[in-house]
Amino acid sequence: MGAEPCQTVAMLLILTNSADVTADYLADRLRQAGQSYVRLDTDLLVESLIFEFSAYSPRICFDGCQLTPEDIHAVWYRRPEPLKSKNLSRTAEGRWALDEWAEALEAFLSFIPKERWFNHPVYESLASRKLEQLCIARSVGLSVPDTLVTQSEATLTSFFRSHPEGIIIKPLSRGYVEREGGDDSVIYTSRVTIRDLVDLHDLESCPTFFQAEIQKQFDVRVTFVDGDWHGVKLTSSDELGRQVCDIRINNMEDVSYEPVLLPENVQDGLKRLVSHYKLRFAAIDLAASLTGDWVFFEINPGGQWAWQDLAGGMDIYKSFLRAFA
Repeated sequence: MGAEPCQTVAMLLILTNSADVTADYLADRLRQAGQSYVRLDTDLLVESLIFEFSAYSPRICFDGCQLTPEDIHAVWYRRPEPLKSKNLSRTAEGRWALDEWAEALEAFLSFIPKERWFNHPVYESLASRKLEQLCIARSVGLSVPDTLVTQSEATLTSFFRSHPEGIIIKPLSRGYVEREGGDDSVIYTSRVTIRDLVDLHDLESCPTFFQAEIQKQFDVRVTFVDGDWHGVKLTSSDELGRQVCDIRINNMEDVSYEPVLLPENVQDGLKRLVSHYKLRFAAIDLAASLTGDWVFFEINPGGQWAWQDLAGGMDIYKSFLRAFA
C-alpha cells in the first residue's frame, strides 16, 4: 500500500463524525494521558483513507500509516454517520462508489472481535428499543412506569383516568423533528392534561407513547463504563416547586449536579440489564420518587455523558481511559 505499519500497535479506534464534541473531549484527554488512538470520522474518511484486502487480510492506510484489525485492541463506537463525499455524491456512479466504500469499511471492522467494542453495533441495536427495554428491566427486578402505546382515543382516556397522579407523553423513537433549513424542533417529555383529551384527532396518525407520571424527588443519570458506575443526581424545580417533568428543558441551565450512590438492589438490576444486552457502555435514566422508589425509564447504549464532566464536575472520562488503556 506504500505505507509503513503504525509504530504503535494495540490502538484504540474511535469511530464517529467530525462534529462529535464528546469525541473531541475524550480525544483531548487521551492525548494528555499519552494514550494512542486513531479517529475515523465517517463524513470525512473517503478522501483520506486507502483500503486494501489481500492474503485474506484487510488493511487501511491513513497519514502514511498502515493498520490491520489485529492492531486495534478497542473500538469506541460513538456516532458514525453514513459515508459522505462532495465529489462522489454528485452522480449515480459516485453514490455507487460510496456504497462500495461502506462495504469495504464494514468488512474491515467485521474482523475486529465483538468483545473489543464499546459497544458492538449489533448489541447497540438490540438495546435500543424502548418498549423491549422496559420489559427486560421489569424482568430483572427494576421498577418501571405503567406504559401505554396506542392510537385509540378511548384507550388513552381510560389510561388517563386510571392514573390520578397524571400521565406523560414522550417520543417512542427520537426526540427531534428535522426540517430543511435547520429550523429543527426538540420534543420533550410533557404532562398530559384533561384539556389535551378534548381533541385527539391526530392520535391515530402514529403509535403514541404514554406513561404514568412519576412524582419525582430528583432525576438520576447513571453512566456505565466497563464495570464502573457513575450515578449523578439531577435536580431542577418547575414554577410550582416540583421536580421538572423533563430535566433537559432550558438547555439544563437550572440543573444542579451531585454524585449519588445507587441502592444495592437498583445497581444489581442494572448489572443484569447491561449484561443481558452485552453492553460495555450505557447511559441510563432513572428517577427517585417521592415515595422512595427508584424507577427505570430507559437505557441508551450510545448516550451522551461528557456534559456531566463539563457542567457537573464529574470525572467519567477516567473510566474510559482505564478501559482503553
